[in-house]
Amino acid sequence: MTDPYRNGNLMQDRRWDSTKPGSATPPSPAGFNSTNAVIFQRVYDPYGNLTEVYEPEVRTTLTYGTTCNGLGSLYPTQIQQAPTLPEQRTFTYAWNCNTPVGPADPGE
Repeated sequence: MTDPYRNGNLMQDRRWDSTKPGSATPPSPAGFNSTNAVIFQRVYDPYGNLTEVYEPEVRTTLTYGTTCNGLGSLYPTQIQQAPTLPEQRTFTYAWNCNTPVGPADPGE
């Protein structure tokens, strides 16, 4: 079981949608549901990296590559939005984990 005091990953995000029928006024915090709000679900891997975002209409999948220096990968290597729809978008990234992180301008 995940310890909420040690792992602060957002699992669900509920946003009021005033355009839905019968939701002219915002509900109480406990009153958000699929009839008056847009609900996003999030899934994480064991390292705490975000791997899935489920929206009512679209799903976003993040894939993490190999490990860097024995640690779990911190950066996604591929992001897919709406993987089964005609509007699918895929972004691929390459990371060099042996490159030191520093200012973009060496003079800084």
